[in-house]
Amino acid sequence: MEGGLVSAVRTGAMTGLGVHYLAPKKTRKIGIVGAGFQSRTQILGLHTALPCAEEIAVFGRQIRSAEAARDDCRRLCAAPVRAVRTVEEALCDADVVLAITTAQQPLIRARDIKPGALTIQLAGHEVEFDLIRQCKKIVVDDWETVKQRGIMSPAIMHRQGLLRDEDIQASLGELILGTKTGRESDERIHYCHMGMGVDDVALGWTIYETARKRHLGTELTLWKEPLWV
Repeated sequence: MEGGLVSAVRTGAMTGLGVHYLAPKKTRKIGIVGAGFQSRTQILGLHTALPCAEEIAVFGRQIRSAEAARDDCRRLCAAPVRAVRTVEEALCDADVVLAITTAQQPLIRARDIKPGALTIQLAGHEVEFDLIRQCKKIVVDDWETVKQRGIMSPAIMHRQGLLRDEDIQASLGELILGTKTGRESDERIHYCHMGMGVDDVALGWTIYETARKRHLGTELTLWKEPLWV
């Protein structure tokens, strides 16, 4: 099974689950920095979880990339996507902000984020420390995984002694189980999910079982005789 699309869809679903618990109740605008392949499944997850959002503003390093993401997502799920030319335009007055890039320097700065907004990061050091310091809650998919990978802003802060384990409010699983609380008020929240391989395996198995039930796909012979077995 090709894993790229499975992983991208799973990542978008994790974002969708997170905003279900963490986004402001009256989310009007979503701002996205990054217009690559992952932006499509992120928009799908966000639009599914927040169907009443009026605008999804997408910035890419090239406007053509943002326009392509806009066209794909309008066609795929009728999402209200708009291509913008600057990071500031994407973030201005956004209730939910998401960064999906390969940047190693912060693109999301505290001064550009409105009070009470939800910020989401999925990859590297895309968010400045001051923004995370201002958040009342920090939520992760799995904190040990984030720390082990060591490339995301909260993990870098932890390594530098600027963030403690007890500063993490909850994992996504704890929110789903109801053992920890998500959004409770007009509070600034940061959601950081690195991705967990076990989720890709679970989604891949579900796709496989569905394909078998629908008699889809092609059976391949991997070998006629096993080499070592």
